[in-house]
Amino acid sequence: MPLPSYSQMPVVPLQIKFLFYDNIFAVEVCQNGVTKLLTDSLGNEWTPLYLSMVETTPEIGENAKRYYQNFSKHVIYDILKIIGKPLNQIKIDPKWGFELIETDGNLYYQIETLSGARRLSQEIVIAAFLKSMKLRTESALNASIAEIIIYANLELN
Repeated sequence: MPLPSYSQMPVVPLQIKFLFYDNIFAVEVCQNGVTKLLTDSLGNEWTPLYLSMVETTPEIGENAKRYYQNFSKHVIYDILKIIGKPLNQIKIDPKWGFELIETDGNLYYQIETLSGARRLSQEIVIAAFLKSMKLRTESALNASIAEIIIYANLELN
């Protein structure tokens, strides 16, 4: 019996998962039964879930985490402990350099930037991480992304 050629084998569509766990994130790619985690620019599969506004453009990951040591008021982290919860259900960590501000029922992160204090919505913060993950994926795969699956270990109210 002849073996099937590769052209006869079914191609399983590419599946991309954005993974969030505690204070780290990763991008998982599955295709044709093979699963792998993409690495960031430093070669790490898991990236710290940190956002820094020390520079003029947002910095994500390991560099943002390093900035926390000297510029804690410019860095947001622990977002999975905050997202989707009302302010009265969030345990404020005294180590946070950022503040949580509630305005008209909406929760904002207030951080320092080069041009002074700035409030960022939860949606903007999550969007910054998703954009970073999308760019990492498109660069690694040399392709545009049409669909993403997101997994997280967080409790929403």
